[in-house]
Amino acid sequence: MTVEAILETDIALSRLELPRHFHRVSFVGTILFLTHALAFFLIPAVVAFAIVDIPASLPERIGLAVLLGVFGGHGMHLLTFVGHEGMHTNLHRNKYLSAALALGCSSLVPGFLIVGFSMTHWKHHRFTDQKIDPDVQIYSQHRTFLSRVLFARFRGVRIYTQNAVRMALGLPWPENTRLPFTQREMCWISRINIVLSLCAVTTYGFIWYRSLWLGVTVMAIPYVGVYVFSTLRAYIEHTDTVPGRYRDSRSYTSPIYTVLFFGSNFHLEHHQYPAVPCYRLPELHAYLASLGLLEAAGARVEPSFFGALRYTTGRFQYPCVDLQSAEDEFLEQMADGRLDREAPAADARNSEVMVTVARNSRPSHNDVHEAM
Repeated sequence: MTVEAILETDIALSRLELPRHFHRVSFVGTILFLTHALAFFLIPAVVAFAIVDIPASLPERIGLAVLLGVFGGHGMHLLTFVGHEGMHTNLHRNKYLSAALALGCSSLVPGFLIVGFSMTHWKHHRFTDQKIDPDVQIYSQHRTFLSRVLFARFRGVRIYTQNAVRMALGLPWPENTRLPFTQREMCWISRINIVLSLCAVTTYGFIWYRSLWLGVTVMAIPYVGVYVFSTLRAYIEHTDTVPGRYRDSRSYTSPIYTVLFFGSNFHLEHHQYPAVPCYRLPELHAYLASLGLLEAAGARVEPSFFGALRYTTGRFQYPCVDLQSAEDEFLEQMADGRLDREAPAADARNSEVMVTVARNSRPSHNDVHEAM
């Protein structure tokens, strides 16, 4: 069975028209998400400042630095999630306030410019797992665990920085680039992002000046942590997948990941419905599963905590498929910021029809791999 034949079954796997509450942005949900992320980031930093002058042996200081740094690294990782959600306009109904929250939080991660990431990210959504997908160009060339950990994210950060500078200078966007903001708006948003990032780096410089131990604990170890965590996550979410709805990404549904990532671990659901806020994704997963759609579609779902980590190894490769891409109006609408968050409720009868057709047309796992 060819890839093209497999993709024809996507007609049967059209996105359901969701109940309206899934797309609504909750003020409480956003506050809890921000609190969750900032707590992981700020509490270890506050503790580090509180104990910096307390006498301790070198081994004790190293142990404390690693412990606090790992928690802080996860906090930095969550701040990149906040940036991601904000540039998806999922933090506030006003897209400019959503972007402001994204910039304010993600700029705390040194060297990470969320606007540059966003330039590639919407293209990634529109052409997932295909040759023109920017993430494919970054991640598919690294085929071993070691090369992925050492080099993949570095190339990504370099590209994001170039994108941000390009937008800040008002240069033309690359082909097939769409964002929920105009080019003029992104020019100013990029400039603000760069200024905030420089302010954060300057603050980290003062922390290093105050204490070498503080610098290592508050910035160096957390930054290594976010570098490694975000790299591994990219491979967990996309290795051993193929283009096509419900098959181009993976959700890793262990409750531990759900608590740690505040629902952002339901990546498959995010790809199908990019305008559903992360804190609603676990509920969306349960809704789609209750309809039998995930099973019918052969969706990539990994329920085990440790099982998800195996997708970072060289046994599983990042897909790179050469296809003549068909326009997906739903994603084009999302990328242009034309979402009506008050859309009518789902037609349950229509949903049942599509799920029944999907079951009858589901390709086997072997068919998918033969096509690749």
